[in-house]
Amino acid sequence: MTKLLFIVASILVFTGCGTIHYTDKQSTSASYLADDRSYELEDIIVSVKNKKGEMTNLHVSFTAVVNQKEKFVSSGTYSELNGLIRRLETRIKANLIKKAIALDVGYISDSKRLHKVLADEAQSIFDTEYNKWKKSSYFDVKIEITSFYFTDLSVGKAVNCRTWW
Repeated sequence: MTKLLFIVASILVFTGCGTIHYTDKQSTSASYLADDRSYELEDIIVSVKNKKGEMTNLHVSFTAVVNQKEKFVSSGTYSELNGLIRRLETRIKANLIKKAIALDVGYISDSKRLHKVLADEAQSIFDTEYNKWKKSSYFDVKIEITSFYFTDLSVGKAVNCRTWW
């Protein structure tokens, strides 16, 4: 039975159908350091009032940072995870926009506090659905803010221009 399991695992690893993640505390190759994968989510831009009562655009970018917890995870499981993250993206964006609009000026003028509120809310929205997935124990997924800044109303979302020949 052990030999059969070894043969099947070897076939999966060598054909690219699985990933074995070694965690050697002493030393390891660079390919096993830092985060396993990350998925950038679409930017959020919402107009909010600043402490002067003027409207300003808040730009926030999020990234799902993924680290494998199990030693063996198939590539299909990574595909499922990617699909789940993509399907939750709209829900995260919509709820964060509602949250930002509802916050009072005190939060908007305090960037550290606003950053924490939005980061915590994004993680909470993600975790609520992610924890329902039967394979959620395979990964540690953190929703991180990777860009956070204010601009005047003249700066909006970049338009994707298509050129037709």
